Amino acid sequence: TTELGGKTATIFTLDEKLTSPSTTEDYTQPVIAIGSVAYFDSETGLLLKLVRNVTLADGTKRTFYTDNITIETGVQPPLDIQDYVNGFW
Repeated sequence: TTELGGKTATIFTLDEKLTSPSTTEDYTQPVIAIGSVAYFDSETGLLLKLVRNVTLADGTKRTFYTDNITIETGVQPPLDIQDYVNGFW
């Protein structure tokens, strides 16, 4: 666990090794794995933060995406959004 935005967060890490190293213009070394780190509010279970990373051939990890998620309770989304989420067209 860790402290995140004043909340206690439980951390889950998932790394998937690639079947073969992959090269990209973004890194000088081949990528050997891709992963996610998800931070969940320990009390509510809501996702607070998602970090995506790659593992390079030398074992270093590089973050390529971070999403800090804000959950607002008590807010009513517009009806068209509610219909979309509920599957009504």
